Amino acid sequence: MILGITSGCFDLVHHGHVVYLERCKALCDYLVVGVDSDRMVRKVKGEERPIIPAEQRLLMVEALKPVDEVFELKSLRGLEAKVRAVPDTFTEVRMFKHEGFADMDHVVGVSGTRAELVIVPDVPGLVSTTEIVNRIKGLNPRREWTYSDVKMLKALWDRRCAGERRQRRICSMRFGRTSGGS
Repeated sequence: MILGITSGCFDLVHHGHVVYLERCKALCDYLVVGVDSDRMVRKVKGEERPIIPAEQRLLMVEALKPVDEVFELKSLRGLEAKVRAVPDTFTEVRMFKHEGFADMDHVVGVSGTRAELVIVPDVPGLVSTTEIVNRIKGLNPRREWTYSDVKMLKALWDRRCAGERRQRRICSMRFGRTSGGS
């Protein structure tokens, strides 16, 4: 039996995460996923992250079909310890990583263990959580409303309401009603 291990933040689980985990599972019999602790995520991604706390991220990742087991990864040494604790019932151990790890000389959890590094190709066009967060920030900028903004919105609303009233009158005439009521 082949054991597969991977890890990551898994903050705002999205399609790219699911595709990655499906690809990992296709290359092993049993997939274990380490979900980075809140402290680890903050260290790598910054103070605004994670968006979702570790306990909830663990539950979300565990609920995904390709995943057989999850654990909270509190340090990179935890990944190495997980690999070293693999029972002998597994004939092979594969450490799955994305393409960003392809040129690294030392990958924690692989070097000095019986695990083999397997690079899972990225899917072109899929976006990361960081890209999603940046898009949301760009689409929803915080700004103060000016008097002219409010005036313009009121004019648009009034036009829309006038159009709806006119439309109700036309419908009423077509169906033999003389008022907008029932």
